Amino acid sequence: MLSKDIVPKIVPESFVQSFFRTNINVLTQDKNLSRCLKKFADAEYKKTHDQLITQNKIEKFPLTQTKLFVDTYHFDQMLSTLNDNQFTDEFNQCLFAYQNQKWFLCAAGLGSCLEHLMLLTLSNYHKETQLGRNPTAKDYLKAFTKEPIKLESRQQTFIDALFRLRNSVDHHNSGITSKRICDTLLDGISDVFNEYYIPSIKAF
Repeated sequence: MLSKDIVPKIVPESFVQSFFRTNINVLTQDKNLSRCLKKFADAEYKKTHDQLITQNKIEKFPLTQTKLFVDTYHFDQMLSTLNDNQFTDEFNQCLFAYQNQKWFLCAAGLGSCLEHLMLLTLSNYHKETQLGRNPTAKDYLKAFTKEPIKLESRQQTFIDALFRLRNSVDHHNSGITSKRICDTLLDGISDVFNEYYIPSIKAF
């Protein structure tokens, strides 16, 4: 029933042996064939299930960052304090892009990391429900203006500027994304971590 070119692609462990008699009616043959194909599909699924659900490998913190970069930001310590695999993977991929001078990828990803960091901060205060469904940058800012964080206007302007900078790259970019944009976003993430996440740890 299968063309010869597909045979080498079949998972060997999923083979099912079945026999059909030539003197039984078509309806019975269909039932037997259906049962055989279901066993085949179930076996193939079971054999590949573990491989299909394996999560992505967490990207490691880049070891070749310049000493000046590491000493300035201390991002390795930040990731250790956060202790969140998803954030670590997202952020380290941004650093990988930064290290390889992929400025657009880095800037777009850092905007997501900023939102994620703000979410983790709100979660420490058990205030993540303030974001509502499908939150935008405006929702994150609004949540940060409420108790217990209570952003002042100048701080709100700063974080808003970070989101606008990210959006200028992510949504409205028609030119070249520069290293300076990435540096500004990295500064912003460092500031949000030190000024807002660190105090939120006490709320645990």
